[in-house]
Order: sequence, then C-alpha cells, then structure tokens
Amino acid sequence: QIVTNNEAEFSISGNFALAIGVDEDHAFFTSEMEFNATTGEMEIAFGDIEIMEQVNVTKVNCQNPEISCTWLVTFVSHNDGPISHFEPLNSGLLGSVTVDMLVRGEEARSITGFP
Repeated sequence: QIVTNNEAEFSISGNFALAIGVDEDHAFFTSEMEFNATTGEMEIAFGDIEIMEQVNVTKVNCQNPEISCTWLVTFVSHNDGPISHFEPLNSGLLGSVTVDMLVRGEEARSITGFP
C-alpha cells in the first residue's frame, strides 16, 4: 500500500519514486511518478525495474489526490526472491508518501496431485 498525504494547509504536488528489493543493499528504483499517477503509470514505473515481471496496481481512496491518494500494489511475479525492502523516496514531492506492506508474499512452490 502506497499512500500520499498533504502536510499542513497546502496541496500535494510533485513526484516521488520507490526503492524496492530483497534487502536495503540490493534495491532497485522506480522511475519518478506524479503524486496523482494513474494505475497504468504506476505499473509502468514498476515494470521498468529489471526484477519485476508482473505488477498489478489498484487506486483507492483518491477522490481528491491533492489531499490524499492510496494505491494497492500486488507483485504477482518477480525473479529475485521475496520483496522485503519497500521504501518511498520523497525527493520531488510537496507532501509525504508512506509505504506499508499489508501482506507479505511467499516463495513460489510447485504443487502436485489431483483434486
């Protein structure tokens, strides 16, 4: 879950990026995203990361993106182990962005047998 929030009386504006990886020493970075990025723009930013194969993004609670906006991000498949490092980079954002990992995924495993 990625959430932008305004601070004090001003509106959110600008852009931000995210650091993602298996740990802090092996992080990859998204391209810059606007504070009101569409789901497609955010999926493209994640898709630019070499370890990402498929990412689904849903935008919720974003009736007024100048005040607050939330994106739910699901890493459907990637090729570098479980994601454990997910950090916002607020360099060009007037406001703040926070990241919360709501559900930690598991390593892929094969299943066998018949129902």
